[in-house]
This record gives sequence, C-alpha cells and structure tokens, in this order.
Amino acid sequence: MNPKISVVIITYNHGEKIIRCLNSLLTSKTQEIELIIADDCSTDDLKTAAAALSGISEITEIKECGKGAEETEVFSAAAFRESEDTDRLPETSPLGMEDNSIENSCDADKDPLAETENSSARAEKISLKWVRLDKHSGMAGLVRNRGVDAASSDYISFLDSDDLWDKYKLEKQYRMMLELKNRGVRISHTREKWLRGEKTVSQKSQKHKREGDIFEDALWKCIIGPSTVMMEKSLFYEAGGFREDLEVAEDYELWLKIIDHEKVGYID
Repeated sequence: MNPKISVVIITYNHGEKIIRCLNSLLTSKTQEIELIIADDCSTDDLKTAAAALSGISEITEIKECGKGAEETEVFSAAAFRESEDTDRLPETSPLGMEDNSIENSCDADKDPLAETENSSARAEKISLKWVRLDKHSGMAGLVRNRGVDAASSDYISFLDSDDLWDKYKLEKQYRMMLELKNRGVRISHTREKWLRGEKTVSQKSQKHKREGDIFEDALWKCIIGPSTVMMEKSLFYEAGGFREDLEVAEDYELWLKIIDHEKVGYID
C-alpha cells in the first residue's frame, strides 16, 4: 500500500539542523509517511545521522550519476546502528532540543486528534529515501524537483531542513485536503511560527487573505511558506514544478503560477 504523504526535505550541510528537523517529523501523528531527503551533494555524513534515529527503519540511497542515470542501495538502519560506535551518534530529545524551547500551538487543545499508536512504534515503520545529487547545484528548486520525482504518494509536502513541524500539522492538513477535494481544492498551506533564536517573532502586521482566491494578495509578497505546503502531486507536475534556474524565490514563482487558477486551503 502506498503511503498517504510523501515528505520532501531538502538539505545541504545542515548537520544538527537535519536531526532536529527529522525528529520533528518522526513525532508526527500521521500514519503512512514516505520520507525523502533530497541532498544537494552535502559533505556531511547524512547517512550516519539519519540511521542514528530510532524512527528510521530502512534507508534507500539513490545516487544521481549524471545524464539521468542512478545507482540505488538499500540497507537496514537498525543494522547500521548496531554496527556503529553509538558514542559517536547524536543524542536528541524528540525535537532535538529541550521540550519547552518550542511551543506547540496545538498542545493546548489536549490532543485534538485520536492517537492510534505511540510514536516509537509507528516511527519504526518509516523508511527513508535519500536522493543525493552527484554535484552541488545551489538551486533549491532543482533539488526539490528531484525529491518529488522519487515520491510515490498522491500528496506531497515540503519541509526545509532548518524548519520544524508541529506534531499535528500533517494529520490536520491531510484531513483537510481530503475534505476540500470535493470542492476542487488541490493545494493548502498553514500558519507559521517564526523564531529568532528562542524568541517568537510577531506576525501581527501580516494581514493577508490566506485561503480561497489569494492571487491578488500574493502579488504583493510571498504569503505561502514552502514548509507549510501540501498539494496533489499531479498539480505539481501540471504546473511544471520548481524553476531550476532561480537561486531564490523559486517557490514564490511556482505558487503564483498555481494560485493564478487554483483555490487554496488554509489552517491557522
């Protein structure tokens, strides 16, 4: 059975940040996740870092070898952990930091979604596809596109390796996408919590229309964060994916192309 959601994480030499990022995903309440790391030819040892996490059961390494050729290697993360010197592996809390350093806006709701499994039992079922570019590109759009190409789910979500997810984010958003499907909505986004160090940055001035037809508001500035998006994979390809020749704002360009003719769902 195919997973519900393919999560594409892009990274380049983010070291400790990728561990925190992955741990925020592994505490998610959503079942049936396909995890894809699209790696822009990092020099960091991502294989060891990812295999160190108890939530990863298997890693499929996909290496680009130029001209569309690929090499694939599959290995057991559990076996890798047993073979490694555990003193070298990073120790992290569930979010890779002290639990009180990031406030979960949903915690006050006393877990609004029913939990069907505990986190560790579910997380051990998550396999990881590691798509490694053969040379560093510096183009986030190109790297994300390679990640989507490896996805097997009908829905995709994006997560940058220096961002974190609330544990209810995926489940709430996936349920909303299923509800909105009958209304023709194929893409959604969420509110972000902005952190500068340990301080929360106020968003009181960010007054925009965020759902439905948001094209006119979005012309003034990018109001969709890439790490908040969930969309149908078919829509991604219909829109042509991310521009691969832009160093910045490749996400903004894609969102504008899509919301020119598509309604948008939103979770505050």
